[in-house]
Amino acid sequence: MYDFDLLVLGSGPGGQKAAIAAAKLGRRTAVVEKTHMLGGVCINTGTIPSKTLREAVLYLTGLNQRELYGASYRVKEEITVADLGMRTQHVMGREIQVIRSQLARNHVTLLQGTGRFLDAHTIGVTGEEERKVTAEKIVIATGTSPARPSTVEFDDRTVIDSDAILHLDRVPETMVVVGAGVIGIEYASMFAALGTKVTVVERRERMLEFCDLEIVEALKYHLRDLAVTFRFGESVAAVERRPRGALTLLESGKKIPADCVMYSAGRQGKTAELCLEAAGPVRRRSRPDQGRRRLRHPRPAHLRRRRRDRLSRAGGHLDGAGQARRAARLRRARPRHERTAADRDLHHPGDQLRREVGGRADPREDPVRGGHLPLQGAGQGPDHRRLVRHAQAAGLLGGQAAARGPRVRHGRH
Repeated sequence: MYDFDLLVLGSGPGGQKAAIAAAKLGRRTAVVEKTHMLGGVCINTGTIPSKTLREAVLYLTGLNQRELYGASYRVKEEITVADLGMRTQHVMGREIQVIRSQLARNHVTLLQGTGRFLDAHTIGVTGEEERKVTAEKIVIATGTSPARPSTVEFDDRTVIDSDAILHLDRVPETMVVVGAGVIGIEYASMFAALGTKVTVVERRERMLEFCDLEIVEALKYHLRDLAVTFRFGESVAAVERRPRGALTLLESGKKIPADCVMYSAGRQGKTAELCLEAAGPVRRRSRPDQGRRRLRHPRPAHLRRRRRDRLSRAGGHLDGAGQARRAARLRRARPRHERTAADRDLHHPGDQLRREVGGRADPREDPVRGGHLPLQGAGQGPDHRRLVRHAQAAGLLGGQAAARGPRVRHGRH
């Protein structure tokens, strides 16, 4: 007899929804989470803090009102980290209370502490006191953490990542952002609006490759207007900490001094402390042959459903959510009753267009909105794709896709 029917490691969006869904089905459910991390990365270090920080920057700098009141308009002349953190902490506190209320309302047990596997069905929870709990099914939803290169020494004051940037003791006068991805550009635009001289270093020749080139060029124009300097095609060789900041050494020989250096090198699943080896060995399971009849005219290769092996541990009682699934080598967590016909037909042209051309927005000081499929890639591939754009409204009105082959379907967005 197990203590719980389902145990979820992590209380982020994935773990929270899995726990509540199981509780609504009448299962005994528990969530294991660190005391100061209820809500996971989304609430404490990722989405909510960064977007709230953005709103605080926009309000205090008066950036959105300068067209009306002039370029010198500011709500507060000297903006401090305390001013920015006041709004961020308030919103985070409200969101944590919402999550705590949702778990309590659905009778989900909250175990505060750090969880690790003791065996296939036993989790050790280290908090104020050590305890052991057992569960029939376990979901790993531990979220992600910023990737830190082993060659760089982080001190969370001068050399930081995207999580530590929320805990700076002052607004830096100069900053180097390594990596021109979504997170790097987002924080670069925020601090540039605060008056920080930002230098973005990117080893590729362009940033945000998923966006259309004209959108990226417009974004770079506005960021340069905020005194952001770009160094494309440059790689960081080393970062040296100095008494008054840090010195970034590029492989080309250039040196960039700054008050702080922020690394934005992607994120990785947080599974290192779970002791996954105690959960059992990894084994490979192949999907059984569905016995589907062959079409007279085979579908194009890019539309065929590929047979993929699935990885599971210890008999398949573990599931993973989000990036933790990939890091723990687990199959994707999705209840059987949620597998709909639309999920099985994702490779149909209409759904493919919906996924590729579907809306994407990046909340920065100059919002970027566009399709998943850049215009420069719309003509590639065996399918016909057409995007309709209004010249005066400068907006995407819709799209069509038609696949070559015996079965032709149309999807509209």
